[in-house]
Amino acid sequence: MTRDVTGPLYVYYELENFYQNHRRYVKSRSPYQLMGLDGADPETECDPLVYNGTTLLYPCGLIANSLFNDVISLSSVNHTLDSGSISWPSDRKVKFKQPEGFKKALVVDGQSCTQALGVPVNQCKSTVYKGQNWYYFYPNDDSTQYLYESFPQIINPIEGVENEHFIVW
Repeated sequence: MTRDVTGPLYVYYELENFYQNHRRYVKSRSPYQLMGLDGADPETECDPLVYNGTTLLYPCGLIANSLFNDVISLSSVNHTLDSGSISWPSDRKVKFKQPEGFKKALVVDGQSCTQALGVPVNQCKSTVYKGQNWYYFYPNDDSTQYLYESFPQIINPIEGVENEHFIVW
């Protein structure tokens, strides 16, 4: 921008030649998976994108696996870009939840991942999220590709489908 503007300033953008309302695209999703619930029928709900090879995509479907990486930056040192609270509270509380069996815990001095989560050491993983060290566990990790594995530069395993950029996409 070339002139001063008093805030807040909202940024909107448009994608050309992307048809997010196409019937096949809109129908290719599992609301059960997005809510973290068992009972989904991926073969029926998510066609044509259910697997990556033989590995189940979680969440499956075209919508979940076409995340747009909308990176916007500011060159001003006097202003910050706030991308929090960009989704509806009802979506964050009800419609988008980690899968049943997902576990996480902040790393506490002297406590192992197995002690913190109650899972075997070979199934424990760790990461840094918002400047803190975390342990985490995803069920069926050997046969399932979770969202953080599909988009490792955008989605942290601790937030997974609860990532607000994913929710609003």
